[in-house]
Amino acid sequence: MAAITTWLPFAARGRVGPVPFAPGERVLAAATADGAKVVATDRALYHRDARLGWERIARVTWEDGHGLVLTGWSPDTPPRTVLAVPSAVPLLALARERIAWTALAVTRVELGPRRTVRVAVRRSPGTGGLVWLVDGDPGPDLDAALARLRADLLP
Repeated sequence: MAAITTWLPFAARGRVGPVPFAPGERVLAAATADGAKVVATDRALYHRDARLGWERIARVTWEDGHGLVLTGWSPDTPPRTVLAVPSAVPLLALARERIAWTALAVTRVELGPRRTVRVAVRRSPGTGGLVWLVDGDPGPDLDAALARLRADLLP
C-alpha cells in the first residue's frame, strides 16, 4: 500500500528527484506511488524525474486496480501516465481542480475539407501566459486558422 504524506521533509521541499521546483511554487499534496514520491504543486505534478504541467494534462481519471491516470494534451507530455496511489489520496480532486483552472477554451478548427484540429487555450500556472495546444496534424494552414481564432477569442 502507498504511504500518504501531507508534508515534505525540508530537503525535499525544493525538488523531487532531479526536477527542481520553480521559485514560488507551492506544494499542495504529496503521496508515494511505486516507491517514488508524487508531489502536486500549484503549477504541476512531479513524479520521479518528470514534471507534468497542469496546462499540458487533458484529463485525470481513477481506474480501480491501477490508480490515477493522467492523459497528456501535448506531444511533449506522455499520452498516458498511471500513478499507483491509494484511492484515499486527494490527488484526483486536486488534479481535476488544477486542470480545470487552466482551461479557458477548447474548440475545433477547420483547416480545409475533411481536415480539423482540436485547439485548447490554457493558462500557464505561475506565468500568467497562455498556452495554445493543438491536437492533430496541423499542416501549413494552421497559422492562419489560429490567427483567426485568436482574434475571435481575445479582445
